[in-house]
Amino acid sequence: MSLSQLKQNLVSQSLLRLAFYCWIGSTETIKILYVATCDCRGIGQPFNAWFFPAFQHPPYSSWFTFHGITWLSGPYSLLWWGLNSPAVLGYWVFFGYLLTCDIVVFALFWKKNQVYALYFLTLNVWFTTIDPVDFFPVLFAVAGRYRSVFLLLSPLTKLPVGSELWLGNLSVWSWVLHSPNSIQGPENYGRYLILGSVWLFSLVLYLNSRRRTRCFAVEDAAQATRGSSST
Repeated sequence: MSLSQLKQNLVSQSLLRLAFYCWIGSTETIKILYVATCDCRGIGQPFNAWFFPAFQHPPYSSWFTFHGITWLSGPYSLLWWGLNSPAVLGYWVFFGYLLTCDIVVFALFWKKNQVYALYFLTLNVWFTTIDPVDFFPVLFAVAGRYRSVFLLLSPLTKLPVGSELWLGNLSVWSWVLHSPNSIQGPENYGRYLILGSVWLFSLVLYLNSRRRTRCFAVEDAAQATRGSSST
């Protein structure tokens, strides 16, 4: 490689690194500015109106009505309630906690694959601002690319797993499965499509990684066999 080519490669790597850091800074700035400036109690953004009051009551005991539509606040798993429990301390503590989780998990992904880490960080522009309810199901779905247990945790966190133990009945499951304001609500289909796409993408990456690992293991075993036979 000539000196000029080496310089070009160094310049390209530096520009790519700069682009990565600019992207990271931009996505985090968007999140922080949104959290700091959004009046989420406004008529078009009812998240605060049900989410934070729900954590002032036992799980599955709070209902919220908006534009004549009533739904159960937090019809998700007990794990979801535990992971989001800092909401009991209010808006700023909760979103500070969420942004901290976002950065910490991003740093862990960065050690494995920088492009995949940026994918997670970018995806979470939506899930730390517009749809924080699904932050942890999405986090687990993305992490499922590396560990299959997270692929299981993702839907189990979203579904009301544990509500039957907490209440001693299946009333939350019944509401989730049959209410027109839950799974059957057309207004939720777009969100479910996003969640399903993220989950399936991670599943494909996980299965591909497993396949490649098995192929490498077979090749190593074959080489070892050939080496032992030649000696």
